[in-house]
Amino acid sequence: MEIVKIRRVGNSNVLSVPRAFVRAGYDAGQPVVIEQLENGDLLVRRVESHRALIRATMQSIAQEHRQALDLLAPHDGRQEPPAEIENAPETSHPTAP
Repeated sequence: MEIVKIRRVGNSNVLSVPRAFVRAGYDAGQPVVIEQLENGDLLVRRVESHRALIRATMQSIAQEHRQALDLLAPHDGRQEPPAEIENAPETSHPTAP
């Protein structure tokens, strides 16, 4: 953990990410998702991690509601479910750190 200050650059407020976080994938030019939590804290997550979280959540919801989805499937215009849904690993609901 490191303490950094929010700086003003042009019309934006900027957080500088210390070099110690480069190994974790927080290098210059890498896209990140910034989310404000209910308590006002900010959560910074790599885009890849965010996408994985969304996929895992969607897979969990699909498993939880499998019976309803199976009832709706005949009314879908596609013959087969998308491969990324069909081949996704089973997971439990992920939680944010």
